[in-house]
Amino acid sequence: MKKFTIYYFLLLLVVVFLLLFECTHNPFENTKITIGEKIISGKVELSDHSKPNGVYVWLEGFDIGTWTDAHGNFEISLPHARTQSNGRITGTYKLFFFLANYQLDSSFVVIRNGELQLSHGDINENGQLKRPKYLKKILKIETFVSPPSVAENNEEKITIELVLRAIRDSVTIKFPGRSAGPLSILYFQNNESEATALKILDINGQAMNSKMLTDSISAVPKYWNAGFQLPPGFLTNGNYKVIPYFTIQQNSVPEELLNNFGNKVDKPVRDFIKVPTKREGGNLRISKMVEVP
Repeated sequence: MKKFTIYYFLLLLVVVFLLLFECTHNPFENTKITIGEKIISGKVELSDHSKPNGVYVWLEGFDIGTWTDAHGNFEISLPHARTQSNGRITGTYKLFFFLANYQLDSSFVVIRNGELQLSHGDINENGQLKRPKYLKKILKIETFVSPPSVAENNEEKITIELVLRAIRDSVTIKFPGRSAGPLSILYFQNNESEATALKILDINGQAMNSKMLTDSISAVPKYWNAGFQLPPGFLTNGNYKVIPYFTIQQNSVPEELLNNFGNKVDKPVRDFIKVPTKREGGNLRISKMVEVP
């Protein structure tokens, strides 16, 4: 009788042990069974094989985002279900991939009670995109500056040329309605200190408040040229990227996504420079002041 009692007691312990662990662990296969994850990861590639860094990845519903690294990889962490502002979110949401001169794209993410659902939507069993996201370039942007290097006290005119070409379908841009077109306002970003050195130059002094115009860019390149002089002391010694101010229109970009770069980034404000865009050229070297005998 005592043997049977011990046997049933031990059997009861085994049953309790299995009940405690059955939701998270299979003791026979030693394989973790994950119901929900908090991290979404994946990879982004660009159609022109440019370096895939700086793509903004944004999850609607949560309004959280991150940036791809030099290899196009990203990770985005969901807040804990108990801390989510809208409670335990449930539904299917879009994970957006944004570069201003590439076609906006998205993937579907399924959330239940605030937790990521694996093997649902475009997410696999490991919380990763099932396949790399491939962004198609829609507009090529090239800027040429001549001369490419001047002294701090340079008084000669600098020439800038902007070349825009749509890759396939036409692309609409907006810019201040002045004679220089998309070259009416120029941003000068210090390549060595992006956070502390940014200057904005209104070439003809009236573009900042002028009416915005639109233009359609096709596969046939469009060219703009302008000349300007740097005000005394405007730029100090360093390497700069000259960025013409114009916006690229993609009607499907959520306003909430754009708000993450700052207020009114479709206007010539400082935060405009934060909008992720792949540009070529535009380099200007400012050397130390040349003493005049």
